Order: sequence, then C-alpha cells, then structure tokens
Amino acid sequence: MRRMGGGAARRPERMLLVLAAVLGAVAARGDEPLAAGAEPVAAALAARGDRAAASAAVAALARRVAAGEEGARAALVRARYFLAAQFLPEGEAAAELETAVQEGLAGLGRALGQPLEGFDALDEARARLGREQVPLAYWTALAYGAWIPHLSVFSRLGAARRFRRVLERLVELDGGYFYAGPHRVLAEFLAQAPGIAGGDEQAARDHALRAVELAPGYIENHVVYAAVHHRERDPEAYREALRRAAAMPVDGVAAPDVPEQRAARARARRLLEQARP
Repeated sequence: MRRMGGGAARRPERMLLVLAAVLGAVAARGDEPLAAGAEPVAAALAARGDRAAASAAVAALARRVAAGEEGARAALVRARYFLAAQFLPEGEAAAELETAVQEGLAGLGRALGQPLEGFDALDEARARLGREQVPLAYWTALAYGAWIPHLSVFSRLGAARRFRRVLERLVELDGGYFYAGPHRVLAEFLAQAPGIAGGDEQAARDHALRAVELAPGYIENHVVYAAVHHRERDPEAYREALRRAAAMPVDGVAAPDVPEQRAARARARRLLEQARP
C-alpha cells in the first residue's frame, strides 16, 4: 500500500467518522466551466444516479485521464469519492478512496513540479497551492478525510490535523468553490473535532454561516448549518432547519452537481427522521 500520510465513510454524514476516530485516538462556483472535454466530463458526472452509473462515470473519466486529459482529473477524483461515499461497502470504499487520493496527489504533484508521495507532503506544500489547483485539491482532501477512519489509531490525530490545514488553505484560496465547499467541510470538522485536533465551535459557526451566504441554494450548506448552529443548543430549531433543507429542490444547481444535491437532501431527510422527539 502506498504511503498516504494519514486518510472513507460510506455516506456524506459519515465524514464525522473522521472526528470519532480522532476522539478514539486521544460561490459558489460548482457550475464553473470544466476544462478540456467539458461536455463528456459533465455528462459523466450528471449520470451518477446509482452504483452502476457512478462506476461507469469513474471508468469513463479514468480513460480520459489515462489518455492525457489532465483537465478531467479533478472530476475523476470527485467521482471516486462520490461512488465510495454513496454506494460502496466499507472495504471497497476504503480502496476506492485510497485510489482517489493517489490520483489527486499525482496531479497536484505535476502542477507543483514536485512528487507528492503522501498527503503529508501536500500539507507541507500547501502554501504553494494556487487558485487553479483548488478543484483537484478540494476533492483530494475530501477523499483523504473520508479515509482517515481506516488508518491505525496512532495515525488519526496527525491525519486530522493535516486535513484541517489543507482545508484552511483552500478557504484562503477560494472558499466559494463548489458551492462554498471549503467553508462547509471545514465548519463540520471544526464543530466536531476535539481541541487537540483544532476543533473550534465559534469558527465552525462562522464557516457554516459563510457557506449559506455564498451558496444558499445548495442543500448541504443548510444541513451543516443546522448541525453546527442548532443540534446541541436548540433541538426544535435543528429539526425546523432540517425540514427546510429536506424540502429544497435539487435542480438549483448545474446538471453535473445534481447527484450531490440529491445526496444532501437525502441526508437531511435521514437526519430529520433521527431527530424526531
């Protein structure tokens, strides 16, 4: 197994397993134009409605990258992350996510002009990342974060810290990327992480609010806002925020982003069911 420097949970809300693992150890521009081959790439992303289609999207995008189309690499890493998070059982998900991180690091290494043998190397080089690397770095970071629970218990704390630092760099570079994704993911991390891993409740609330301000039509922003602002302090406000998120339309985003929007609405409905008094 290649060294990843630290590293998948099956569903979006199970990104929180990253934080459970740490505890156990101690805008919006989602519809921005795609690069070369944009139409086939967008079509592959839009078609990810079930496991078979999501797997087919990964295969199609992998062929494009293998043929030298570097502009499709961020979409490939994104598609692998989504396949693992939504459709694969744990063991398969871990392998898919490790592959996603390796592919992301390979592309980022080329862009930076240095090999990145693990996510720790990306963390060390994060100051050299530019805005043009944000898409690939964002999806690589998400895959890495979801992989952390599969690491040894002794590796998870360091991995979580690396995850946080790279997210913070992405917020600096382009916090509005993918419907305020860097703000959204960092908010959920900071709300759940222990202080030793960088948890910060007020910073989490600030990032969650910023995500909603930047991309009010993206459902996952409202789910994270509900969790960060209301889950512990006001259960009824939490349920009401989830009800609103669960009723939002999924077509307020570009076609390639609808699968993530559907997954976010499904998450809101699951959490609402779990929160019923």
